[in-house]
Parts: sequence; structure tokens; C-alpha cells
Amino acid sequence: MRNFRILVFAVWVTTPRVVHRVGWGSLALLILKALWLDRIPELLSGSYELGVIVQNVLSSMVAAYIFFVISYQLPLVLERIPVAPTIAMLMDQVVHQVTATLHEINFAAHSKDGSASLPSTVTEAFIMDLFSKTDPNSDSSRYNTRTMARASWLGSMMDHSARSVKYIDHLWRYSRLFESEMPALLEAIRFSGHIRSLDDLRDLIGESGRANSDMSAWASAYYRHYQLGLRLQEYGARYRARYAVTGSFSSGYFEGAKLECA
Repeated sequence: MRNFRILVFAVWVTTPRVVHRVGWGSLALLILKALWLDRIPELLSGSYELGVIVQNVLSSMVAAYIFFVISYQLPLVLERIPVAPTIAMLMDQVVHQVTATLHEINFAAHSKDGSASLPSTVTEAFIMDLFSKTDPNSDSSRYNTRTMARASWLGSMMDHSARSVKYIDHLWRYSRLFESEMPALLEAIRFSGHIRSLDDLRDLIGESGRANSDMSAWASAYYRHYQLGLRLQEYGARYRARYAVTGSFSSGYFEGAKLECA
């Protein structure tokens, strides 16, 4: 019974609103015509024939709505449910890679008793202040998995960027089962100014090359990148609720993060 409720809920919320409005609106007009309009005496010649045409059109629209839900939306949701945990996990991984740089730098700068929390709303000014105090050439908290040496903050940021692209590429393998909102979010992250600038920089100096004396040059682009990550995180939460996916990748990692409203 629980699985049936999940299925019905998922079919309902993933069907486009305009389809619901047309289908239920047509049904409401049909009921109105049957219970009230058909009982009104014909006022003009041809009104009855016009009413029959309208009734046939409305009946066709209701039938088309039912056909769409049963023959298209229901099978699509049935395909999505088994892979929903995988898609949700990959989205979590993308969010983790997008937001990890800020969490790691903030932890290194403000850790007390082994913990450091971000402000309830992360602003561009906060990231600029934090990045301006960080040397991109100094050792980060991450290790280079190939050399087992500590990566620089710049190298760590490049690694997170490359990993986010990798997970986005994995997600696109399931593109046939995407909801309409997901592609725009993934592509906005994939081609964000932050990732493109790091790709260009990687070509120039490599992952471990020397860079600026602080990270302020990347603050503005990273802030916009981080906001996109939080939007994907919010969408991921709705996606999980829609398909009853429980648990998440490092769920506590994002606790307290909030999207700043423009």
C-alpha cells in the first residue's frame, strides 16, 4: 500500500501543472454542463448543436488527459523509481563537490574543538573575506590521491571542480529519466564561470602550479557556483521526497546551509 501511495504521489507531482489544469478543468466544465447548462432552455437557434460540439471537445480533452497519465506518465515514473536512489546519490555527490571548498577553507580558518559552522546565510562578502585570507599555494586539508602529498588549496579546489564534472557526466547517463528542472541545474553548474576559469587555469599552470598570493580572485565566481550547488541541493530534497528516497550522501555535511535570496 505504501508503494502504491508513493507511485500515485510521484505520478501526480511529476505531471505538468498545465496538463492537470486542462484535464480537471475540462472535467469540471463537463459536469457543469450536465448538471446545469443542459437544463437551461435553448435561447438561440443552434445552441444545442453547439453544446454537443463543446461536450465532445471537452470529453476528448478529459480522455486525452487520462491517456497521457496512464500511458506516458505512469510508465515513466515506474522507470524512475528503481533508479531514483542512484540519481539522488549522484546529485548529492555533485552538491558535495560544489560546496566542499567553502566548508574546508572555513574549517581550516575557524575550527574550534574540531568543528566550524558556516553562517546561516553565506554571502559573497563572507566568501570574499575568507578567500582573501587563504593562500592558494599553501597546504589544504586534502591529500593528492596520486602522490599522497597534501594538495594546495588551489589544487584541492581544482580537484573538487573536476569531480563535480565527473558526477554530472555520470548523471547524464540517466538523462532519459530526468525531470524537466534537473538538466538546467546540472548544465548551469557544469558550465559555471568558476569551473570554466579553473579549467583554463589548469591548462596554464597544472594542478600544483603556483598561483596568486590569495584566493580573492576566485571568490565571486565561486559564490555564484556555490549558490547553484544549493539550488541543486534544494531540488534534490524535493526529488527524494517525491520518490521516497531515504538517506543521503554525507547528509550532515550540508546541515544548516541556506540559499541566499536575491
